[in-house]
Amino acid sequence: MTDRLRPASRSAHRLLFLAVVSLLLVACSGPAPLPDFRYYRLAPPTRVEALDPPALDAPLVLNAVQADGVHGERPILYATDPDSLRIAQYHYQLWNDPPPALVLR
Repeated sequence: MTDRLRPASRSAHRLLFLAVVSLLLVACSGPAPLPDFRYYRLAPPTRVEALDPPALDAPLVLNAVQADGVHGERPILYATDPDSLRIAQYHYQLWNDPPPALVLR
């Protein structure tokens, strides 16, 4: 009777050994490190010469600029097709300030 259980016992031990080795290998691998965040800013404005005569009679003043949805967030947006309405965000590439604040500078 012990001879009949012996092959089953061996395969159970073999299966347990493989499971333990597999778990150890998985535990050693660990997750990959996250990429660094990269921040971008707009170049400083260049000096321009005033028009003669001025284009406007009064100074142009902008109040607070607002952007809805993803257009007001710091992640940089991109589109893979210029004719597509679909846009996506880069995960680790950000503006140093939200776009509405950048427009006012």
